[in-house]
Amino acid sequence: MKRQSAPCKWPMDPLFKVSRADNVWQLMKQLRVSGVTAKHAIDYGLTDRQADTWAIRLGYHPIEIWPTYCDQKDPA
Repeated sequence: MKRQSAPCKWPMDPLFKVSRADNVWQLMKQLRVSGVTAKHAIDYGLTDRQADTWAIRLGYHPIEIWPTYCDQKDPA
């Protein structure tokens, strides 16, 4: 059975801007993610979990990168 993907709704551009990376390769290194994962995130956006994890890896709370983050998260 194929695992259902979580909806992706957080764009990579704001994350890239706060990262101070000069290119995607530097950002991948900062986030400790593979090229395949980074490509998917660039093409389709980030899931809630990725947005949270990746923001924290860069030293930010997700709301500092995506101001509507807490407003749009599903209560869990």
